[in-house]
This record gives sequence, structure tokens and C-alpha cells, in this order.
Amino acid sequence: MQVFQDIVLPMTVMEESLDLVEKLFDTYPLLIYPCRIYNRGQNMGQLRPPRQDQMCPGADYGMFYDLGVYGVPGPVKRKERLVLILLLC
Repeated sequence: MQVFQDIVLPMTVMEESLDLVEKLFDTYPLLIYPCRIYNRGQNMGQLRPPRQDQMCPGADYGMFYDLGVYGVPGPVKRKERLVLILLLC
């Protein structure tokens, strides 16, 4: 079993999401890089515009980050039972 997960999240949840990824997958290294998401209205493409509380003060963008998890989860490497939790947001 391998994990191939790439997701864009607001900077405000970085610590929480990294803790959750470590708990669920125990896989390293992680890919993390910052990205700006601009509010372009209906011309946004595949990303939703940032909510007002996610916008940077005085700017037309919000700061997000891309989190990539790739590889074999730690429990699988150690031949432990792997329990995954489905999170619905």
C-alpha cells in the first residue's frame, strides 16, 4: 500500500493538519510549500476563492500551503495494522 496525497490547505490549519498526517500515515519526507490563492471571482479555475477570514489583510489573496504525502505508511512498513479514518469537512 502506498499513499499519494496532495492537498492545498489554508496556513491557519498547518500545525493541526501536520499532526493529523503524522498520526495517520507516519510517512516522511513531506512536501510542503507556500502558495497564494487570489480571489479571481468566477475565473478561479479548480480552486475556490479564499473565504474572507482566509484573506491576508490589505491584499487580494490568501496564504495557503500545498501538503504532499507520498510513500508507504509507517505502520505498513512495520507490518502493523493500519486503520485509516475518513474525515468529512
